[in-house]
Amino acid sequence: MAKVVIAGLLNWFLPGLGYLIIGHKPLLAIGTILGMIGLTWVEQFSGLEQALPDAFKAMFASVLLINTMFAIDCYQEGRKKMGQGGAAAAQVNLRS
Repeated sequence: MAKVVIAGLLNWFLPGLGYLIIGHKPLLAIGTILGMIGLTWVEQFSGLEQALPDAFKAMFASVLLINTMFAIDCYQEGRKKMGQGGAAAAQVNLRS
């Protein structure tokens, strides 16, 4: 269970990393990691924050939302893989 929680947290910090830990779609995980590194580069080093502050805020909020959803999904997928789906997983299920 701790592995699933750690994978979910890691997937929040760097989406894709948690998927690699639980062994869920490794090709997708690697592509997600590379995509997020690209977004982070744009966010940090492009000068977007000074040039277009409103666009930067929107991008920052979008990345925060994406990271949160990837973390929740990783946690849910990890619980399924571990056979611990149960009622607790249904409470956080956002795919309904």
